Amino acid sequence: MLADLALESEAALALTMRIALALDRRVDEHEDCLARLCTAIGKYWICKRVASHAVEAMECIGGSGVMEDSRCRAFAANRRSTRIWEGSGNVQCLDALRAIRKTPAVVQAYFDEVARSRGGHASLDRHIGELRGETARWRGHRISGARSWSTRMAAILQARCWCSTRQAGWPTRSSRSRLDGVGHHQFGAPAERASSFGRIIERAIPRDA
Repeated sequence: MLADLALESEAALALTMRIALALDRRVDEHEDCLARLCTAIGKYWICKRVASHAVEAMECIGGSGVMEDSRCRAFAANRRSTRIWEGSGNVQCLDALRAIRKTPAVVQAYFDEVARSRGGHASLDRHIGELRGETARWRGHRISGARSWSTRMAAILQARCWCSTRQAGWPTRSSRSRLDGVGHHQFGAPAERASSFGRIIERAIPRDA
C-alpha cells in the first residue's frame, strides 16, 4: 500500500511537470497543442485521484488518522475541496472536448508525445494503439464518452512520463493497475510481488534540507 501511494504521488508530480514544461514552451507548436489538451485532462485525473489517495493514507495510520486534532483529517478535507474548485470533473472533460474541437491538431500532438515511449512497455504500447483507434472514431463528438476518454488519455500520458524517468517499479505496476485494470484501480492491490517496494518507499521518505 505504501509503495502504491508513493508511486501515485510521484506519477502525479511527473505528469504535472511535463504539462508545466509544455506551458513554458508554448512558442513551440507541439508544446502549445499539448498544453491546450493535457492541462485539462491532467487536472481531471490528478484531482480525482487525490481525495482517495488522502483517505487511503489515513487508513494506513488507523483510527488516529480521523481524530479531530489530526493533521490528516484537515489534509483530507482540503483534498475533497480540490476536486471541486481545481478539477471539477465535468468542467475539465468539457475543456478537453473544446480543445479538440477548436484545435484538432492537439490530438495528433498527444499521440506524438506518448509515441515517444514506444517499446518501453508492451502493455503501454497496446493501450496507446487501442486509444488511437477509439479516438479516430470518436473525435470528441459524444459528450457521454468524455470522462472515459479523458481518464484513458491521462493514465497513458502519466505512464509515458514515468517510462521516461526510468524509476523503479513504475512501468509494470502502472500498466497493470492503472491501464489494465488489475486490482480494479484500488490502491495497494498489485497483481504481482515486487522487489522494488522498498526502494519506492525510500524515495518517498522526506529528508531534512
